[in-house]
Amino acid sequence: MQPAEPQISHGGGPGNFMGHGGNFGSGEVNLVMVETLVEEEAMVVEVMAAEAVVEVVMVNVRGLEVMVAAMSLWNTELMDSMNKAENKRKEKEGVSTM
Repeated sequence: MQPAEPQISHGGGPGNFMGHGGNFGSGEVNLVMVETLVEEEAMVVEVMAAEAVVEVVMVNVRGLEVMVAAMSLWNTELMDSMNKAENKRKEKEGVSTM
């Protein structure tokens, strides 16, 4: 027994599109709606990607702020330590530190 041949629709006549009874006009409307939805989804994806980039940049900025604050604190501590050492040296030499 041979397998049955698949049934292929070639359209029904004027105004029909692929035998579904619709016409080209409604098909165009559907395509425009789908295209609009795809464009809107693409815009949403772009906005989400931009928000993710902004978040990463903000995290990096915060990290830099922390690094600068740590360097500033370290610099202050270093300067204090150097001043104390200089004052001790001057005291040993008998120079006034005022």
